[in-house]
Amino acid sequence: MAERLRDDYGIELADLEHVPSAEEAEQREAVEEEISDLRRKLNNIGNVNLTALDELDELEARYDSLSTQYEDLAKAKASLEQIIQRINIDSRRLFTETLEIIRGHFQGLFRKLFGGGMRQVGVLAAPARIALAEMRGRLGEDHARAARLAAGLQRLPGVTLPLGAPDTNIVFATFADRPASELVAALERNQVRAIATGPATIRFVTHHDVGDEGVDAALAALEGALAA
Repeated sequence: MAERLRDDYGIELADLEHVPSAEEAEQREAVEEEISDLRRKLNNIGNVNLTALDELDELEARYDSLSTQYEDLAKAKASLEQIIQRINIDSRRLFTETLEIIRGHFQGLFRKLFGGGMRQVGVLAAPARIALAEMRGRLGEDHARAARLAAGLQRLPGVTLPLGAPDTNIVFATFADRPASELVAALERNQVRAIATGPATIRFVTHHDVGDEGVDAALAALEGALAA
């Protein structure tokens, strides 16, 4: 080796021999001690996972994908909450508006059903006072004429009394052969007033202005209308 160093590199092996000083020896020991410590730490670490970087890349890619999905779900949730809030607001508004419309129609209907639609209540109050003060004693006459009218109706062909014999001055009759509206029109032409309450049902009412002659006239007019 000495000859090779001398021939190849022109270096004498004796020149390379060096006796370290005390300071250099101390530094060498410190370096060797540090090297030993590093080797011990490497041994404690154990085997190195050569695929760790690849696994890290996969985990980062998966994290990015999950983060994107989470953000999309969060945006969708916020959008859905806004839609639900708008639906609730619109539903409450529509419900309130509809309720107000129904309340208004019901109030008008309620007033009309119970007489509130009449502006001049005196038109109704005046005859009511007369009926209570002067007509109570003759109610029996109206009831008797209603019974007479009912008996005459039952003798006509195709006529029945759905409520039976009347207990008051109101008589309901059902006609099997002719429409009620047609018969009411025929009675009207003969100065007899009646009201169609259904396709085949007519209501008759006896009162102070209807005497026995009026009952007979009504029966005659109705018999003629049925025969026409």
